[in-house]
Amino acid sequence: MSLILEGFTPGQLRIECADPDLLLRYVRVGVCALAGAEAAYDGGPPPYMPRAIYPAGFVRLTRKERDFLAQTIFCGPPQKPQGANTLPPLKFIDATSFMPRLQELAARYAGVPPLEQLAEALGGYGYVKKVCTATSMAGLATASVVDKKTDNYSPDTPGERPGLHIDQWYRMPLDRRFHVDSWPRLIFNMGPVGMRRANVMFPDIQTMADTLGLSPGHIPTSKDMATYVERQNRERRRVFCLSFPLPAGAGYLLPSEAVGHDGSTLTIAADQLPTTTLLMHTDLSVGAREPFPDMYAPGSAFYDLLARGALLDDYPVFSG
Repeated sequence: MSLILEGFTPGQLRIECADPDLLLRYVRVGVCALAGAEAAYDGGPPPYMPRAIYPAGFVRLTRKERDFLAQTIFCGPPQKPQGANTLPPLKFIDATSFMPRLQELAARYAGVPPLEQLAEALGGYGYVKKVCTATSMAGLATASVVDKKTDNYSPDTPGERPGLHIDQWYRMPLDRRFHVDSWPRLIFNMGPVGMRRANVMFPDIQTMADTLGLSPGHIPTSKDMATYVERQNRERRRVFCLSFPLPAGAGYLLPSEAVGHDGSTLTIAADQLPTTTLLMHTDLSVGAREPFPDMYAPGSAFYDLLARGALLDDYPVFSG
């Protein structure tokens, strides 16, 4: 049975990539479900928050599904987005050239380097507005965890996972989240071991808000996303999550305040060390606009490995 051709809603997010067919060979697709007492998760602690969105039933794409997505969610040759309501694209990058410097800064400053030194390490690409690091347990379908030191999502419920979510670093209303210069999240897999994955929901929060009838001044939350998933499921329509590989030394750019997302360590063995990610919010309207190297372009540190299938993993299948 085809998953993608039955109700996939792309929304406004597009992917910028030199080799879409190669990227799609590595994509896994899951269906979004809501956490509840009866749900089956990935089997590991910590628990999910009530009504958190988690991706279930990951499978590989068929050739027909890859062709469909290649024509649907890719933005063509790289170019600067135009128009006030254009989302910056999702892009996967080869970060190996500046990874040693990032690791040095993270170690020296206990995970939170000065913003100016981060900008210098990234070659002057834009302006780093905020930064944090996160260390993740292995074996989690969604890896973010809320703790007492975090002011994101719900600080009163420590030790729970928010699941697929939108960021709230700036709490912008809908009409400000969809802008060519909205602040995308730049995230790196700092390693040291294992293949992380990046889970991205389709559609974006504006498409969901239009379905729910939310006003442009509304400040969207992950609860709105849960309401959308619940409504779609009630009407027997599925909401999809695409899962992308993120090996150590790679990174991605994503407008994370407008698109549901979370990292995954489901393909990392339980006996491997925790993996660390470095997260930055950048303003692409300031400073140089030279693009980071494309992870899927010939000449990247990953291209030959990707092309011969060396980074393919067996994604565990679980369902709710």
